[in-house]
Amino acid sequence: MRSWGWTIATAVVAAIFFAAAISHAVYELTSPVALSWHVLLRKCYSVAAFSLVGYLLRRALAERGSRANVAATCAIAVAAYSAAIELGQYLHGSHEGLGW
Repeated sequence: MRSWGWTIATAVVAAIFFAAAISHAVYELTSPVALSWHVLLRKCYSVAAFSLVGYLLRRALAERGSRANVAATCAIAVAAYSAAIELGQYLHGSHEGLGW
């Protein structure tokens, strides 16, 4: 019987980051207007979050015994996840438009 640890971790972390990404309170906390480079800081957060989700997904795919091209699968999944976050932010009234 296979373990579900990485699969569960991937789903939980992705859900937490999604909720944080559409939260106005988290946006205000992570984008202090006192910092002129707050957009760069937020983009660095995003790269770290997407990297973690991609890493967890890679481990989850291995856990499931996936025979697919793991690199391509992870790249497509992280891109789709990013697009879902953008759509969620748009629907939730994001401070940054889709062009950001």
